[in-house]
Amino acid sequence: MKKIKIILLLFILMELLSSCSNSQTTVKEKIDQANYVRVEFPQSGVIQYVDLAAKRRYGNETGAIRDTIYAYQIVFHNKFMGFNYFKRKDMLYPIITDNIRITEVRKSKYIIVKDVKNKANQKNLIDIWHGDGFKGYKVRIFYNHDYLPIKVQLISKETSKWTTIIKYSYLHINHTEYKDNWNKYVKRVKSGEFED
Repeated sequence: MKKIKIILLLFILMELLSSCSNSQTTVKEKIDQANYVRVEFPQSGVIQYVDLAAKRRYGNETGAIRDTIYAYQIVFHNKFMGFNYFKRKDMLYPIITDNIRITEVRKSKYIIVKDVKNKANQKNLIDIWHGDGFKGYKVRIFYNHDYLPIKVQLISKETSKWTTIIKYSYLHINHTEYKDNWNKYVKRVKSGEFED
């Protein structure tokens, strides 16, 4: 019986130590660890599949690796359409990874509302969305129980209600599977499969 109590006590102590070390983990670390992200834009129906580590993406009739864009019958280099631009502007990566710790996510019951008006880099990203029918600088981010963002909302100019602008899901695949999917998609793009 004493042995069981000691084992139980050790198990509780290990859990306690583990939770203390995890309290400093950031959402950015969690996203980067997940790496393979499906990004959906509900307003347009556009979906992109992203490999953060390899700086690749595909979907919406294009593929990209770093600053190289693959479209029908054309391959070109453009840093304003490349991976980092997409990650920053379209994925809202600077906003969803803004040094938020998983303890903050847990305490907020997996929903964080932030005002980005006084953060120039983040404010500029939201200014772009103002042209698409949104107002204000408050951003609402929903997280799953793995502390990964699953959707971002802004306030609609038309309804003054929170509206989902981006949804995220995380693919459980490895590098080889993603690369194969990327290669197949880019091949379809180059062949003109998506052209009318």
